[in-house]
Amino acid sequence: MKISKIVKLDRFDYLFIVLGILLYAVLLHVPFKVKPFGDLNFHVETKAVAQFIWGVGEWQEIVVEKAPGPDLFYFIPYILAGPDATDAIYWTVGVLWTAIFIIFSPILLRRAATAFFGKAAGIIAASLLLVFPLHIYYSLGINGEGMAFIGTIFMLYGWALWSTTYTQKIFNRYWWIFSIGALMLVLARLNVILIVPFTFLFLAVLYYKERTFSPQFIGVLAFALFVFLGTLGIRFITNQLPGNQQADKQLKYGAYVLHMGRFQFRNEPLDWRFWQDNFREGSTDYAAWVENHRILDDHLMRNPDKTYAEVYNKWVIDDYLAHPWITMRQFVVKSLFGNFFIINSIQPKQLQLGPLSGNFVFIFLHLIINVINILILLAFFVFLYMKRHQLILYWFIGVSFLSLIIFYAMVYMEPRYLFPLRAVFILAAAYPFAILYERWRYRRSSSSAKALT
Repeated sequence: MKISKIVKLDRFDYLFIVLGILLYAVLLHVPFKVKPFGDLNFHVETKAVAQFIWGVGEWQEIVVEKAPGPDLFYFIPYILAGPDATDAIYWTVGVLWTAIFIIFSPILLRRAATAFFGKAAGIIAASLLLVFPLHIYYSLGINGEGMAFIGTIFMLYGWALWSTTYTQKIFNRYWWIFSIGALMLVLARLNVILIVPFTFLFLAVLYYKERTFSPQFIGVLAFALFVFLGTLGIRFITNQLPGNQQADKQLKYGAYVLHMGRFQFRNEPLDWRFWQDNFREGSTDYAAWVENHRILDDHLMRNPDKTYAEVYNKWVIDDYLAHPWITMRQFVVKSLFGNFFIINSIQPKQLQLGPLSGNFVFIFLHLIINVINILILLAFFVFLYMKRHQLILYWFIGVSFLSLIIFYAMVYMEPRYLFPLRAVFILAAAYPFAILYERWRYRRSSSSAKALT
């Protein structure tokens, strides 16, 4: 299939754009919403940069505590908001900026699926994304999820189109889209840097099979180096900011998350409530975490020569080594938990849709959401089975899957962390769904032909 046919807009693309706009209008008015400024970090940090550039902020206030990507992503709209912008204006311009990319994400995902599996798969991929529009839901906040998803879409689109054109020119525009998309994902979710070692593992397999430095090998190697060095370079620059001179602050946050993750699903594998005190009433795991936190803090008070990170990380490492079976069980449960979606922004009794409210609506809504999600997951694994003898051709689906899931399953998991993985699942799931569609279409045409004879 010619690339020109893949990139040309058609009536389906315009339909997906209109549907995306309508979904934005709907999700702006549902009773459950993401936090408008997420965990506040990205909003506060980007706002400080914008105000400094406008001359109303201080250089010493500029800091990047977590991933630097969202700060860079929201930089343009926050600058355009002007020196006197309120938080409401920052939210508006930030969401509009994100929406520009999000609206076109089904179109790019469609092109990726079309490049690999044909026209029907492309339309199915875009449709699946809009049937369960989490990408729109999460984009209604100033957070890291929007940029991570956009980066994933660019990455998959670039990879799919590069895979069909690299023999003509290795470093073509699709290679750049592929690489920049992956860099965006990593900068939004630093733990996904695992994409680099997994890519090197693929390169080892590729060289073993081909015994030559093929154009694909060179392009993929350059991709891995670009993502790795780009991440290191941007992280180095942000670490020089005045507010980032306290390295212990970032190490402390990492140790805090590691420690918290050791208690998630530790003795309560079926308690999938949000990890927050107002949601975890009666939870033994949460109570154990709070108590252990107190014990380690007391130890710190008695040993002022030790840092928070030293004390907490030592306990975490010892706990990993002492309880390997608990760790394995946690890994499995966290992997499952991360692929189901539970509304935590509102209590069940507060949820209302039209005349219906309470637990019934809460359960019914979750059944609809997760049935769709389970069908996509099943189709993803069907794809892996159907392509089991050609998996090397779709290597990046496996690399993306492992890179996104392993860290969070080993440490601490929330479904929003795996949200970018939905694009990967849908891209692969589009293939078996397209096969089913083509078979249905063939049977229908055969039945019509028999009826005419």
